[in-house]
Amino acid sequence: MKSTIMMFFALVCFTLSCSNKKEKGYIVKLKTDNLKNNKVIIYYPLKDSMVVDSTYTYEKGWAIFRGEVSEPVIASIAAKSTPDNSIEIKGGLIPGPVGEFVLTNDEITIEGDINNLHLATIKGGKANQEWSSIKKEQSRLINENWLEMKRIYTSYDPDKDTVEFDRLTNFIERNNEKEKDLNTNFILKNPNSIVSVYLLYKIQNAIDFNLLEKLYNGLNNDLKTISYAKELESYIKKNKSTAIGMQAFPINKNDINGKPFDLQSLKGKYVLLDFWGSWCMPCRKSHPHMKELYKKYKAEGFEIVGIAQEESPTYEKSRKSWLEAVKKDDIHWIQVLNNEDIKRSDIVKDYGITAFPTKILLDRDGKIIARYVGENNDLDIKLETLFKR
Repeated sequence: MKSTIMMFFALVCFTLSCSNKKEKGYIVKLKTDNLKNNKVIIYYPLKDSMVVDSTYTYEKGWAIFRGEVSEPVIASIAAKSTPDNSIEIKGGLIPGPVGEFVLTNDEITIEGDINNLHLATIKGGKANQEWSSIKKEQSRLINENWLEMKRIYTSYDPDKDTVEFDRLTNFIERNNEKEKDLNTNFILKNPNSIVSVYLLYKIQNAIDFNLLEKLYNGLNNDLKTISYAKELESYIKKNKSTAIGMQAFPINKNDINGKPFDLQSLKGKYVLLDFWGSWCMPCRKSHPHMKELYKKYKAEGFEIVGIAQEESPTYEKSRKSWLEAVKKDDIHWIQVLNNEDIKRSDIVKDYGITAFPTKILLDRDGKIIARYVGENNDLDIKLETLFKR
């Protein structure tokens, strides 16, 4: 009898210990309205691919995702087929903002509106707690941008109402500047947080390179083994190797007519390397002014090399999009497609390009004398100085 009782208590203790044992991996619990009629996914980058987790159970009003990550990652959560969270335009849709959180092997809860997951309340894990100090203000700025985009695209035609779309661009840029300052201050105050690594990765093209390097060097060394930090380190090294005063990397690709192009053939000229893509509206918007600059300075020894990076899933579709954009924008300077023979020669990677448009100006000896990210008047001023206009 005594041995039976002892066995019973041993079984109870074993059962309790098993039930109290922390489940390996992550548990992400989502509670939102109309969940059963919407498909929700979690996705995050892993090396050179994107992991998509669309498998979850539905338990007592919660969608529950289970899995495991080898290191903390920034994950996104989005609802598919929600028309309120997209803008219909000619040729497709502009997707709305998504919810972002640090995915760790913890229990994480997300509660919010299915159409506004970027405004959801996220709890669980040390990193998400740290992020919460600025998350509300970040989400407010992102939401303001999204609502203004929806208003403008619903009421105006991008091809005709250029003034309204210029106002939209300025509105978004002002809010982006506020978010950049918010992120920078967070990084300075939280050098031991993985969130700081991600935010620095996010704003790397929006801040001065010297500040980027300073912020990176200020991060805790233990954080520099994670993927985002490694990419930042690579970006910094690439930028140093393509910094002002450095010799330009070789470029050997076939041009738009299928003829071999060698950057060395342009020595003796000032050369502008224009990194763009058919999908990049700011890039396309800059073409009319670039045509003016080309016409103005070409006879004096100025050349432009367009280097397109396309986002289509296949080379054939990328080439088609590129050719159509070149024809529609009526641009006649040298054009190469980075997607072509990219394993042999990846110009975008060689020059550390992570934002479009990026323009790099070379002197007559092929040395880098200027680098511009986004659109501004600095290129005009530089060319006026070089050609003494």
